[in-house]
Amino acid sequence: MTTAVIIGAGVMGSAMCLPFCDGGMEVKLVGTPLDRATIDSVRQSRLHPKLKVTLPEAVQAFQTEDMAKVLGAAADFILLGVSSAGVQWAIDALVKTLTRPIPIVMITKGMQPEAMGVSSLPDHVARSLQERLGFDVPVAAIAGPCIAGELAVRRPTGTVIVSRDRALAQNLCELFEGSYYLPQPSSDMMGVELCAAFKNFFAITVGWAHGQNEVAPPTENSAKNNNAAAILFDQSIREMLVLVSAHGGQSESVWGMPGAGDLYVTCQ
Repeated sequence: MTTAVIIGAGVMGSAMCLPFCDGGMEVKLVGTPLDRATIDSVRQSRLHPKLKVTLPEAVQAFQTEDMAKVLGAAADFILLGVSSAGVQWAIDALVKTLTRPIPIVMITKGMQPEAMGVSSLPDHVARSLQERLGFDVPVAAIAGPCIAGELAVRRPTGTVIVSRDRALAQNLCELFEGSYYLPQPSSDMMGVELCAAFKNFFAITVGWAHGQNEVAPPTENSAKNNNAAAILFDQSIREMLVLVSAHGGQSESVWGMPGAGDLYVTCQ
């Protein structure tokens, strides 16, 4: 049986318990220091207070101080579900607990500032762990249009799993795929991760059109402002194409689920 260790009991990390459990995996959910109340709730009633769903009985919940014990067992991969602000905490915690190269799959979104530009968070985590542990840890990431609340009730969900090792991305897709969770592999790390991070800013721009509708004078036919939103959506895609191209990414990621797909679901 495959053993999945999820670090971070936020909504997205916890929602991933559903496809993992339904796929027959052993699932261990480890909270961060900020997740104590959530882990207590899951232990007591199975209810996740933020997702507002009952997690499967098969999910084993642990507080953060149990991380070393959990990772010391037969973990096959780690799903890293901390916020971008918690990435350094996660790196420090993994350095203290990892004794072997367990593959890490990140759902954390963001980019890492560098002296001459930016790097993807998965590349930053992989580099930091290698430097401090002395061995390579494979790091992949999940991106694309996935609302945690929908996944947690088994609504159809498509994502992209990206790794610089295409074979690893393909293997993870095959491992995670189920009747309602449908990942696709990619090796376009910069393209996928730039879309995952920056689509949030562009979604605010598209949302401006709907916000204007709320303050505009009422019309005779109660018209919306979707025309303007569509113009801004198109412009957002164009600007993501420029951004991704400038960093060596692929346009396919912008037009696909990491860019257009994720922008659409975020706007919704």
